[in-house]
Parts: sequence; C-alpha cells; structure tokens
Amino acid sequence: MEWNVYYEPGSHHEEQPGREVPINKTFSWGKQTWYLPAVYLCEKGLVMDLCVRGDIGEVKAFIEKWLPYELHPDRMSEELRELSQRENPLRADVRAALRCNGTLLRESRAQGNGWFPDSCAWDGWKNSAAARRLLEHYGLNKESPWSFTRIYFPWEGQEGPQELRELSLCLEARPVSFTAGRFEGAKEGREESFHHPLSGKVHALTVIETEKQELPETAREGCEYPRTYLAMRYTVTPDLPREALRVLDRSQGDKVRKQTDDGPVAVLSSAVGPIVRMGKEHEPRTAISSLYFELPEDLEWRIVLREKLLEDMEIRILP
Repeated sequence: MEWNVYYEPGSHHEEQPGREVPINKTFSWGKQTWYLPAVYLCEKGLVMDLCVRGDIGEVKAFIEKWLPYELHPDRMSEELRELSQRENPLRADVRAALRCNGTLLRESRAQGNGWFPDSCAWDGWKNSAAARRLLEHYGLNKESPWSFTRIYFPWEGQEGPQELRELSLCLEARPVSFTAGRFEGAKEGREESFHHPLSGKVHALTVIETEKQELPETAREGCEYPRTYLAMRYTVTPDLPREALRVLDRSQGDKVRKQTDDGPVAVLSSAVGPIVRMGKEHEPRTAISSLYFELPEDLEWRIVLREKLLEDMEIRILP
C-alpha cells in the first residue's frame, strides 16, 4: 500500500497527504532509547512519528510479571496498577512541543500503537497492520519491541512553512501516580500522616470539615442517577503543589438505575467517579467523593501523589 500521512485521519479524500521530511534522530531520555524517523508537513499542521525502542529482556520480564493481572484485572489494586504504569519499559506518556522556524507549535492530539516480536508476545496478541506498516516504512528492527506515538501540531492560523530551517523537540514527561496512604472516616480535625515516596518527607493531611451535598436532578426518561456526594475540605502540611496531590474516593459510587416493571435495576457504570477540585494555592483543598443514592457512613479515601520522573528535555533536530 502507498504510504501517506494526513493531518486529519480518514480525510484522504479531501486532504493532500503531508510531505515527508526524513529526520532519523536517535536520542536517550531517562533509561529509554527514542527515535524520531520523520515529520510531515500538512496543510493544517505538522505530524510527527515518535518511537521508543524497548530492551527485549526488560519487556519480557515486564510481560511475565504483569500479564496475569491484565488477564484478571479484579486482582489489580490501585497501587499495583500505578506500579505497572511506572515500570512499563515502553511507556511514552509525554507532552510534546516543537520549535519550528522560530515558532512554538503545541501538541493538539496524539495516538499510540505498539509492536511486540514473537519472542516476547503472549497468547492472543496480534500486531496491528498499522504497526507493521510503521515498522516496514521506517526500516525498524522487527525483533525489537516498539511503542509508536503519532503527534499532531496545528499551524495555529499560520501558513505552514515550505521547508524546515530549524526544528527542536521539547518533551515533558507526564506525572505518574503513587498511592501514599488510605484512611476511612473523614471527621473534622482528623490528621492523617503519609510519606512522600520520592523525597521521603512526612506530610500531614488535616480534615477541616465535611459536608453532604447533592447535584441537581438529571432528567432522563426511565433512568435514575445518583446525585449525593461528600465534599471534604482539608489542608496539607508541609504544603505540596496543587497538581501534585489528589485525595480520591476509593469507590466508584453507585450505578445509574433504569426503572423497570420489577423496580430499579443498575444498568450503567457510575455517573461520575471521584472528582478533583484544584482550588487556589494556599487555600484549603476540597476532595469530592463519587456519587451515591445514599451516602455510605464511612468512605475510604486514597491519598495519591503525582510526580514527574524525568526532567523536561529539549533536543535540536535541525539543522
């Protein structure tokens, strides 16, 4: 098949394919080997393929350890799920930007894919045709595991350049989660200590107040939605950045109920799981529980810290 890349997926009837600009740049970031094979100049924006090559031994060990949990997700706690995400040797969860001819282009969306050679694939795994085409087009080693991310950068109202004179790639790792503690019975004045998993510092979460609240009634014929939740205001000492701490209800709440002739029956997932209100710095924080028809007497809360494991990186691509 002919190799074409479009800015709008599925728009090959209306859009001209992007012009491929070979890059062939390999670099290291953290413990991973990254490869940028090419970018594509399209009418609406620039498209970039970004690849991570995994070590076959590390990927095999990861699959052997975590595949049983993936096949039986009921065995995986929040803490185990977080650990598996942190240990993934093919993890490529990044925010990207490009400095293109002096103009900063920000990522608007991305889509991922992966390739596992037979030596580390598991029963039931089948590589996609799209992953195979990426591998073949760029001449990548089929005996290595890969993760692929295609990232889209709009021109933001400007006309795209006819040629690339300068190009730099800016990468920012997205934060990963660490469960630092759990507690039940959020009562006014309660203090819960927890350790920061990276700094080792001890912090204290202090509950200021809790309040039972309700959302406005949602109208949908034949369905009843849970609306009751608990709002918990609290402080943290020593303080942490707002984006670095979340306090979440461990339960996903009640399911939407459909009214039948035999009475209400739960038919859907919870309307809203745990919610985070960021608020302003140096003000008490607010944690919002999931939604319920009747609020449980004692909710179990989970203290989750979010931290980046890699420093931001900027690498010159052209010239």
